[in-house]
Amino acid sequence: MANYLLFIAVFVLTFVTKVEAQNGTPTPCATNPPDFSKMSYKEADEASFSEAEKVTCPEYVTNLLNQLRSGRLNEDNKALAIDLLGKLHPNDLNAVEFLIENVDFKRKKFDLPTRISTQLKYPAEGALMLMGQPVIDPILNHLGNETNTLRCHLLCEALAFVDKPKNDNASVGKAIALQQVQQKLATIQTNLEAALIELKK
Repeated sequence: MANYLLFIAVFVLTFVTKVEAQNGTPTPCATNPPDFSKMSYKEADEASFSEAEKVTCPEYVTNLLNQLRSGRLNEDNKALAIDLLGKLHPNDLNAVEFLIENVDFKRKKFDLPTRISTQLKYPAEGALMLMGQPVIDPILNHLGNETNTLRCHLLCEALAFVDKPKNDNASVGKAIALQQVQQKLATIQTNLEAALIELKK
């Protein structure tokens, strides 16, 4: 048994060494985004694309969120930093909550005319759409308490886009989102009914 375990350990070590040799030195991950408060609009616009190509550490998202919350960014660069946050696809609840809080933040300036615009009027909505599955439960939780019509509309649009299979039309995503809301509603109702029974004891 000991010889067998030793053989497995040597095999794994050899395999890992070969993979590292083939891949070269692992690319270090970036921890600090550029300071969007000190950039021109053109520089920030370019960074919102080029930074998304980097391998990033979890600290990168935290530091980007700190910038966004600092109040130091002008509105145009804030929109571009939000664009970058969405492109990074972070699996980070703080990022999701920030985007939901700012879902109705409206972009004033759109990207440079040399490119076809890929930017939505509401950058946090666009970022939520890009982030995928991690946004579904937080959006459903917020929809239960949201009273603002615009915010509710934007969150529903994001929800309908997130789970939409690629190359399917919008109605498919909308149907999936509708089912998710119905399931959430049923769960809340069941939980409240259980609470009523408990309180009547």
